[in-house]
Amino acid sequence: MSPPRSGYTLPVFACASAIAYLQHLHGENELNSVTFNLLEPPEAVTIAIEQVARLNPDAALAITRSDPGDNLDLTRNTPIKKKRN
Repeated sequence: MSPPRSGYTLPVFACASAIAYLQHLHGENELNSVTFNLLEPPEAVTIAIEQVARLNPDAALAITRSDPGDNLDLTRNTPIKKKRN
């Protein structure tokens, strides 16, 4: 039997969405993922970005999808969006 697949809690995906929308506002057009440092455990993670779009010159939308790994979690596959308007 293989070991359980680890994942992350909802706030990690909210942070990834926020980072992606800010990067998009600052000119990054193609964003497939973002990488940032976690506090606990202290490590860098890369989170997939499902969609990012410019809404107007000063607003964007970025979406990630929650992946808790093999842990039981009601937020599994929930789209997490960060929007600035």
